[in-house]
Amino acid sequence: TAPARGDAPVCPAAPWDAAADAQPAFDRWFEDGTLRLDYEHAGTATEETVTLHALRDEGPWAGSRTWLVDPTGFGKYRAEVRDAASGALLWSRGFCTLFGEWQTTGEAAAATRTFPETLRVPRPKAPVEISIHSRGRDGSFGRIWAKTLAPKELPDAAAARPGGPEVVLLEGAAAPATSLDVVIVPAGYLASQEAKLRGDLRRFAKVLVDTPPFTGSRIAVYGIIDFGAAAGAAEPRKGRALEAGGIQPTFDTLGSARYLNALGHWRLRDLAGAAPYDAIFVMVNTSRYGGAGIFNYYAVFPSDNDYDEYVFVHEFGHSF
Repeated sequence: TAPARGDAPVCPAAPWDAAADAQPAFDRWFEDGTLRLDYEHAGTATEETVTLHALRDEGPWAGSRTWLVDPTGFGKYRAEVRDAASGALLWSRGFCTLFGEWQTTGEAAAATRTFPETLRVPRPKAPVEISIHSRGRDGSFGRIWAKTLAPKELPDAAAARPGGPEVVLLEGAAAPATSLDVVIVPAGYLASQEAKLRGDLRRFAKVLVDTPPFTGSRIAVYGIIDFGAAAGAAEPRKGRALEAGGIQPTFDTLGSARYLNALGHWRLRDLAGAAPYDAIFVMVNTSRYGGAGIFNYYAVFPSDNDYDEYVFVHEFGHSF
C-alpha cells in the first residue's frame, strides 16, 4: 500500500461551467513571464495567516494559456488574480499544502507553526489583486491574504538572472505552453554520486512516460543536477537530523514514519525554477520506503526502494 498518512477531507467540486471560449485571453492580461511569490503560512488548527516574504521573476510562463481560471473547485486553498480596476477574475488555481495537513494534527490544537510556501502566477500587464483563500469546514472559501501589485512593483524581468543548476531534458520536446512540464529535483545526492543521479533521472523519467495514461501524451520531463552536503534523508526518530539549508528531505513528517517530505521549500523552488514546470517531483536518494503527494504542491519519492517506481507514479497521482 501507499505511505499511510490518513485521508484528507473530500473537497466538493464545482461544475465545469467555464467553457474555453469564456476564459480570459492570456495575451490581453499577461506577459510571457512567471511571477513567484514566496510567503510564510502560519497558524494553528483553527487560525491561519499569510506573510509575503519575497517577489521573484522566474522566466517564461510554462502553464496553460487557454485555461486560466480553474473550474474544478479542488483543493483546500485557492489562489486568484483579479484585475485591480474591474475586479474581473483573470487566473485561479486550487492547491493543498503541508501546512493544511498539519492543521489536522494534534500538535496544531496546542501550538503555532510556520511553513514556507510559494505561489506562481503569470506576470500581469496591469495592476492586479493577488489573493489566497482557505476552505472552511462548510466547504466555502474565505480570503486569508491579498495584495494589490502594479507592474512597476514587480521584479525586473529583463535583469540578468543568477546562474542556476544544470537542467537536463529527459523526455519530450513540446513547447512549455502546450505540454505538461514535469521537473525532477534531486535531494540527498553527494557530488561523488553524479553518475547515479543522472542514471536515476533517466530511469524515472522513462517510467512516467511509459505509464498509462501518460504514454503518448504531450509531456516534457526535465531533471536538475544538484548535490547536497549529506546523503539520503533525515530520520528524526533514529536521531538523523536535517542538514542545514538545502531541500531538507526528511521522513517522520507529522508523526508518520514513512511520510517523506522536503522541508526546505524555497530552496526546492529555486532549483525547480531553473526549468519550465507545471509539476514537481522530489527524488530522494534513499532505499527506505516512503513518499508524499500533495495536490498542486509536489510529489516526493525514494530512488532505491523495491517499490520506488510504484511510489513514483502513485504519489504523482496525488499531486497532479
